Amino acid sequence: MARDSLGRALYNPALLERGACGRDAVIRAPLLARLIDDLERDRGVGSPQHHLLIGPRGSGKTFVLRALGHTLEDDPGLADDWIPLTFPEAQYDVAWPSDLWTNCLDYLAIGLARRGRPAEAEEIRAALAELPHDDEVTRAEEAYRLLLDESEALGRRFVLLIDNLDVVIDRLKADQWRLRDLLSTEHRLVIIGASARAIEETYRYDAAFYDFFRIHELRQLRADAVADLLPRLGPPGAAEAVAALTAARPGVLPALAALLGGQPRTLSLLADGLVAGYRAPAPLVSAVLDPLTPAFQARVDRLAPQAQRVAHALATAWHPARASDIATRTRLPINSVSAQLTRLTKDGIVEQGQHLPSPRLGYYLGDRLFALWFLMRCGQPHRRRLMDVATTLERVYEPLDEAAGASHPLFDAAERLRLGRHGEAMATTLTALSLLSARPARDAWAGLTALMRAAVDLGWTARLRELMAEAWPDGRWVLVDRALEIAALGSTDPLTRTAPELRDAVRRIVGAITKDPQQR
Repeated sequence: MARDSLGRALYNPALLERGACGRDAVIRAPLLARLIDDLERDRGVGSPQHHLLIGPRGSGKTFVLRALGHTLEDDPGLADDWIPLTFPEAQYDVAWPSDLWTNCLDYLAIGLARRGRPAEAEEIRAALAELPHDDEVTRAEEAYRLLLDESEALGRRFVLLIDNLDVVIDRLKADQWRLRDLLSTEHRLVIIGASARAIEETYRYDAAFYDFFRIHELRQLRADAVADLLPRLGPPGAAEAVAALTAARPGVLPALAALLGGQPRTLSLLADGLVAGYRAPAPLVSAVLDPLTPAFQARVDRLAPQAQRVAHALATAWHPARASDIATRTRLPINSVSAQLTRLTKDGIVEQGQHLPSPRLGYYLGDRLFALWFLMRCGQPHRRRLMDVATTLERVYEPLDEAAGASHPLFDAAERLRLGRHGEAMATTLTALSLLSARPARDAWAGLTALMRAAVDLGWTARLRELMAEAWPDGRWVLVDRALEIAALGSTDPLTRTAPELRDAVRRIVGAITKDPQQR
């Protein structure tokens, strides 16, 4: 679906009205200001500076490009120098260099017609119709020259706002060096593009576009800023809902920001859930992930059958997995798994990293929101895992209520352990752990934290981890287990085996059970 129930475009910002696009782009205002400043300082002398915005889907790339285009049209000073040529998100019609230049001319004609200059628009369309069709070299040269002639006639330079620039660069693979040569010296053309993934041709030393673009990474918004940003991204009533939730349950919003990522699209859906009346982490997670089903399901459907099996295995593993682990889960030959992982990594679907202490790499789905959606769609047990962790994260990110924990059996187990009554501590711990909910209340979390502190102080972490594995064979408390492992080892290696969105929570738990303030 293109719009949500409030009439906002979730997947296609081009459907938004001009004012709405500007409001959403204000979330990326510092980046927008840097781009505008660069264009204002560009006097057409020397090599032009081209830009590339890199960020996951939903991070606001398209909003920034749209807002930049509107600013170039509306600001008198900028409009005297620049004309934006705004490309649509889909670039499926680009196969040859001439396609890039004729598309520029098409968008120029559309813009002129919209500004009340239909005669000039028709002249451009007529000139396009006269270009040769059978000779690509001549067609590309004449289209390029026609574009520069239009720049001279209008007395303006052109900013090419190209969404999904990676698609264009990939499709023009045979002509990349020629394209670089043209754009490196032509000050009348500036490209400001966007991509959901790093483009290999921009970082490989021997590639055509190495050190060509100024890279801008759209990182997720800071968790501590989420409460301030939600009212600006949400529907009416969002400010009141955020204030009420923050007062009653201060751990929910930072927990969900860590789990789901602080991207504008995610926060907009989260604000919708708050206004709808949801307050607990589990229903709010569903409120964010469920509306994304059409886009994410289409992504899965585009994968080949073996690739779908590998992606499914990565999603249900949740944490980074080695190729051998995926082969076991899928029952595919290890060579087939390795080939699929290589392809999925090249396509930007899978990322890889260390998997210490193993010398092998760990693989995981790169778009973590997509990974969580996939996990949720893999059946009730996996959905429950996700919701249990979301609830636990609320406890991790809220102030620890140590007074409430003093009456919990786990706190009693900690006291027995400190008194050296290990047998009693073990019995009390195992009984209390077996009764502990996967979605702990405040007193239970405070009691568990006290027990973990005692285990760390007294070198009892290995035994506590054994008791936890005995009480919770389903591995529901992996965050706690990772924190205890880190505390015992004095090393953060276990974080490499932890899902990226959960690493900050593990660090916080380590900080709460050790004397290391850097982990807090």
